Amino acid sequence: MGLFSLNNILLENDNSTSSSVIDINNIGYVDNDVQRYSFVQEGYDAILEMNAFYCNAEKEFYTKVMGSYGDNNIINESFSDFFNKIKDIIKKFIEWIKKVFKEFVAKLAALVGSEKYIKKNAKLLNKFNSEDEFEFQGYKYTHIESYDGIPQAKAVDAFTGSAEATIGGANGIGYLSFANIFKDTDDDDYYKFNTGMNDKFDDLDETNATHKSELDRRKAATEKINSDLSKRIDDISDKNEDFYEAFRGIVIGKANEKFDSREFTEELFRIFRDDSDSTSSITIDSGFVNDAYRRFDKYKDVVKAIEKNKNDMVKDYEDLEKYLDKMIKYNKDTHKIDITTSGGREYATRNLRRIDFDMTANSYIYDSSTADKMQSLLKVYSARVSQMCQIHTQAFSAKLEAAKDCFKQDKQILNKAIQQILKRSDKEGF
Repeated sequence: MGLFSLNNILLENDNSTSSSVIDINNIGYVDNDVQRYSFVQEGYDAILEMNAFYCNAEKEFYTKVMGSYGDNNIINESFSDFFNKIKDIIKKFIEWIKKVFKEFVAKLAALVGSEKYIKKNAKLLNKFNSEDEFEFQGYKYTHIESYDGIPQAKAVDAFTGSAEATIGGANGIGYLSFANIFKDTDDDDYYKFNTGMNDKFDDLDETNATHKSELDRRKAATEKINSDLSKRIDDISDKNEDFYEAFRGIVIGKANEKFDSREFTEELFRIFRDDSDSTSSITIDSGFVNDAYRRFDKYKDVVKAIEKNKNDMVKDYEDLEKYLDKMIKYNKDTHKIDITTSGGREYATRNLRRIDFDMTANSYIYDSSTADKMQSLLKVYSARVSQMCQIHTQAFSAKLEAAKDCFKQDKQILNKAIQQILKRSDKEGF
């Protein structure tokens, strides 16, 4: 129960009026739980859980690797298990976004449903005119009612680089995507596949001139791909924060801007409040009252708009999970890992598959040193997936919090508007 009922204060019964004046800032709510509930805190709790899950998965991976004593079969299986945990983080994010949306629907229904007084006096609001106008310290809320896709569902595009033109161009966020691992070396002769040489030899013999030539070629290819992978790892590590900063901008519909973690938190508050970080004095006129009541009365329209936003993000991350599932395949029978890039980069896919992860068949070009580097690179991308989930968690929870605050403000304004009309009715006798 709230601290008091407006119905008791303003009206002794349905047919009487009162000029009682109350402080609008101290209006109590029937559902105090809604007032105390924080979707932003829910988001932070989810992020902490994701971080803990990732750290535990990483710890488990290193523990298994250290206990493998160099057994590549165990190492490959351990890495496959670790990569599956990354997909589990996506699943956890999807579960959370569905759960928190259901919580939002319940809280909003309680917030609106608890206020019978406004519904009962809806017709009275039609009499609000210039004489009833008042100043209110509050916010103008934005990106809440109509569907505009904020937060933007762009996880797959950012990870795969399939929309480079919209996310930073050739040297921007797309360049740092997984599909562009070999972007600068697509036409390099080191990666040209000679069908007459590679797969014929199950036991290469250095005393055989033909075999010796093949071994030298494979050594050169291994050195080249290892160098490229090392460069790529350094490049990604150096520019990883650039990726996150650009991705934060994309998520909130500002693809040409970048935000660090502190700026993003501040921007998430402002973007849903018409770019304001503090309240300002708003003149409440009949137009504002009408909008507030329409939003209040048709609150399910807001729910539907946000639900579409939620569904877009769920679909986006389901697609990302499918992409990752196709990207890494672990064969339990052979203990090998197959890695596939997308976007028609056939030579990259072909060469990645030729990494000898278990050193049991020297018909592969590359050796275990390449596999180690590839796993290091994939760990960087794994951490990226976790961080992307967290960025979307922040953005969606901020939107839900703003929507809740918007309806709390609407209730205050509508109650104050009714109070203003009633005060005038005492004087004019209508």
